Amino acid sequence: MKAIRFKLISLLACLLIATSLSIRPSEAQSTLVISTRLEIRPQHIVSAYRPSFSGAEEKPPVKLVKEPEYNSKKPRYGRVTVGNAKEKKDIVVAIDEAEGEAPRVYIDSNNNRDLTDDGDAQWTRLRDGVYQKTVAIRATFEEGGEAREVELPYGVYRFSDEERKKRGVFYYRKYGRTGTLEIAGKQYRVALSTLDNQGIYSDREKILLAIDLNRDDNLDLSMGSAEMFKGAEPFNIDGESYRIARVTDMGDRVSLEVSSEKVEARRYISRGEPAVEFDFQTLDGKKMRLSDFRGKVVMLDFWATWCGPCIKDLPDLKRLYAAFDRSKFEIIGISLDGKSTRTPRDRVVSFIQKNEMTWPNTFDDGGWGNAVAKLYRVTGIPHQLIIDQKGVIRLITGGADASGSKLERIHKAIEELLEK
Repeated sequence: MKAIRFKLISLLACLLIATSLSIRPSEAQSTLVISTRLEIRPQHIVSAYRPSFSGAEEKPPVKLVKEPEYNSKKPRYGRVTVGNAKEKKDIVVAIDEAEGEAPRVYIDSNNNRDLTDDGDAQWTRLRDGVYQKTVAIRATFEEGGEAREVELPYGVYRFSDEERKKRGVFYYRKYGRTGTLEIAGKQYRVALSTLDNQGIYSDREKILLAIDLNRDDNLDLSMGSAEMFKGAEPFNIDGESYRIARVTDMGDRVSLEVSSEKVEARRYISRGEPAVEFDFQTLDGKKMRLSDFRGKVVMLDFWATWCGPCIKDLPDLKRLYAAFDRSKFEIIGISLDGKSTRTPRDRVVSFIQKNEMTWPNTFDDGGWGNAVAKLYRVTGIPHQLIIDQKGVIRLITGGADASGSKLERIHKAIEELLEK
């Protein structure tokens, strides 16, 4: 009798997964809530610049069947890794830079080991010698013995300074997945994003799930949203706590379960909401709190020494700091350097001194796990918040900006607050 009962329970659990049905938490003998399919969306769901590097070596990482005629006698080769198929995940990059010629970068985007049939090798030049391109890469995923292909758009950068040239091209994903799920009889729009540039969703530490909690048909995808959750953390929906149980490698199916760890409903970190208090220690040893700056307009600047867009922001940031009186405006820099990004404290100190970043900066060696960054749910840098004299958030902005318009918006917001 016990064996029959066990088989019936196992069959019921399999049926729930196979038919993608939801059950009310109060009725659940299993913790499974729902398993639902998500569709690929070829645009940013969450805009977070967290790049990977191709490298730049003398030989291709895999054997090529055909190459173009290069201008350079010694092209450099790298790899962009996408998908999980062992024989198909390494996409070859060839960097062709000859003196007196515009640089060309070839990417085997159709994943056939032929660098001559992937479109134009010319890239768009941005300011300061930065080249950029959006490339749709054919990624292959293997699951359950079946191979599936999907085209995934990537943003790709090539920098001209010698330090970053050694790293080849910088690339990051520009896609996500969307769908709906049903919990306790209610339909919720959802969006899933991965911070893994290989396009893998199964590592819950590297994914973000957005849920339209108030069901207003408008997903709030901002970093401080009450509707945005990191994949490994529990979250509250309509009074019950849930967590992600499983996501497939390619992100087309996600399963939730009731969480044994109970959490409160998420508060917003958004415009008009009070800034979350935090303690910090500056790199010169001063212990401070955010509230110590009450009465001033404050900008929180989340950055890192390895972050190309952060470095590009720096001249504008210095001009911004010089434009306002210290009695009225302050910047607090939060460095996301640390062991996990192989950028230790002495490198941060040296960088700050060399670049004359004279505002308070804090570093806790946590990298992406920086305590203040976690508190403000920062998943991509550069990321800035403007906080008014009463401690209320008035502007949130971030991401790469080659035009300078982002810093112009920040400057205008500070001026308007100081005029009040």
